[in-house]
Amino acid sequence: MITLQKEVEQKYLLTGIIYKLHKISDKLSFFEAKYKTNFIEFEEEIKNRSEENVEMWEDYIQWKAYQKSLFSMNREKTEVENGHFKFS
Repeated sequence: MITLQKEVEQKYLLTGIIYKLHKISDKLSFFEAKYKTNFIEFEEEIKNRSEENVEMWEDYIQWKAYQKSLFSMNREKTEVENGHFKFS
């Protein structure tokens, strides 16, 4: 049986989370650069457009998913930093 200290596992988990956050941030930056705006403004614009743009809607769906992932990963990071995790 292997025994791990909680701090070691915590650092390992945080490293994985930070990696995922970096990848998500890269995707968010891509969309911000592509449309020269932030997500909230883009969402407002796409919902108020009179004509549908398929590419923009596809980007909107992806961008929204990355926004949700960012929120989720930040929440997970906080939980791990506070030691709120257990082994199964």
